[in-house]
Amino acid sequence: MQHEQLAHKVERAVAETLERLWSALRFAPLGYFTPRADGRIVECNLPGAECLQSTAPTCPGRSIDTSFSRSSPALRAVLDRLWQGRPQ
Repeated sequence: MQHEQLAHKVERAVAETLERLWSALRFAPLGYFTPRADGRIVECNLPGAECLQSTAPTCPGRSIDTSFSRSSPALRAVLDRLWQGRPQ
């Protein structure tokens, strides 16, 4: 029973930490995106959505590289390198 109680306590602590982190990112002054490996946006904050000329609720599912490549060829090049696993 102690193991189950400890596991529940750890799960709750992790969930609370993630919620605090997301709350901080949600209101950050800079754009924030979480993309999947295929480049689709999982979540973004309001400034990030504004970069895409969108709203935060409509960002998930959009392609981050397509959204940015139209406005910045330099960013498109960086994203291409990232997707290929080359940091530079």
